[in-house]
Amino acid sequence: MLKNTNWALYAVLVLGLLAGCKEPETVAPQPPAEPDNVAKVNKSLYDIMKEVYLWNDKLPATFDATAYRTNDEALEALTYKDYDRWSYIEDIQVFRDYFEGGAYVGNGLGLKLDRDGNLWVSYVYPNSPAGKAGLNRGLKISRINGQDVAGLLSSDKIVDALGEDKAGVQTRFAFVNAAGQTSDVTLAKEAVSINPVIHRSVTEVAGKKVGYLVFTTFIEKSNAELDEAFAFFKTQGVSEVVLDLRYNGGGSLDVAQHLAGLIAPGKAGQKFVELAYNNNLKAQNQPFNIEAEAQAINLSRLFVITTRNTASASEAIINGLESYLPVYTIGSASHGKPVGMNSLPIDMEGKLLKWNEVNDQTKGFVFLPIMFKVANAGGQAEYFNGIPADGAAADDLTAPFGDVNEDCFAQALHFIRTGTFSAPLAAGRKADGITEPLLPVKGLRAEIGAF
Repeated sequence: MLKNTNWALYAVLVLGLLAGCKEPETVAPQPPAEPDNVAKVNKSLYDIMKEVYLWNDKLPATFDATAYRTNDEALEALTYKDYDRWSYIEDIQVFRDYFEGGAYVGNGLGLKLDRDGNLWVSYVYPNSPAGKAGLNRGLKISRINGQDVAGLLSSDKIVDALGEDKAGVQTRFAFVNAAGQTSDVTLAKEAVSINPVIHRSVTEVAGKKVGYLVFTTFIEKSNAELDEAFAFFKTQGVSEVVLDLRYNGGGSLDVAQHLAGLIAPGKAGQKFVELAYNNNLKAQNQPFNIEAEAQAINLSRLFVITTRNTASASEAIINGLESYLPVYTIGSASHGKPVGMNSLPIDMEGKLLKWNEVNDQTKGFVFLPIMFKVANAGGQAEYFNGIPADGAAADDLTAPFGDVNEDCFAQALHFIRTGTFSAPLAAGRKADGITEPLLPVKGLRAEIGAF
């Protein structure tokens, strides 16, 4: 039995959220663990999973912790492949920087593949190296460090070409603009401070004020930015909201609960979602209720833009609120992650720690095994194939956020005007079977979403 650990304290939909606020900083990755310590951590992963893993009945009866050179390899061998695409282990300080400080080391670029294998800039964080260089959504990337993107994709080297996530690492990009002009830009990675709300605007349609909000991640600093956006919507007299989660891979359940309260304050006190653990941890099963927030807009319905990058806490917003109001999804099917993790800190030898024992000098890891299902008030928690889109539309990477002609936003506005999803898609795009390929990333990198 695992001792001195309050699982419920750290429940989140993708990762654990730590208390307090940590200033963004550049993290020097800790040196590789000694082989003996790798085996100790491997054994700890197995022992922890036997107790807390949602599918612990699928674990092997025995496990040779010395048979794997890295902790990632050991975890890959242990995960239940029928469902689990998400359990992972991460450096403890990298994890803390992201969730506490809202920072990561990179260039500040969101990257997205289209169905034809083209690589695009999907968004840019303003104060990042990319933002300072004047880059923006809608640029196509043709080469990285002199190598054609097509070749990097075919050899599965696209992520490697972007370089190590370490301050000072330089990457040379060839960007192609809408006019077909190519420019070479070299970016040096640094600690990027994330702005979870990267766009908000108001559009008037059929006599209604429509608030449009692009939201990228559910981390600690998100609440203040969401409050500011909804306060702005209130002053503008907004009565409809289009919540753009197309690039939001999830995050903290507490933040999802906060957002639910901004959208549906009239349902305060009612169940938003409930967590269901394995039989060992049934006592930790708990509801998260909607709480009325000061800047709330009591919406009668919600429009949500989704893609395969829309995961976990984002999907919980859709699934949880559908118990109380119509939620119309637009774009393509979501990722399909109706399960979540707790964040479990462990030291370099695999000893399980308490979060109040962790500080800036702590060396170790955070282990995030899938531990619970996330059900709505009606008990619905089975969308492993994703939440389908009610109104199909392509992610129009050539259009800026808030453009009324952008495929996904246009679908929402058309429904508000007419009550149907039938807005024409941009020339050359097809609504049926829209599936955009994902870049080959997982773990915290997939959660961050940007590079």
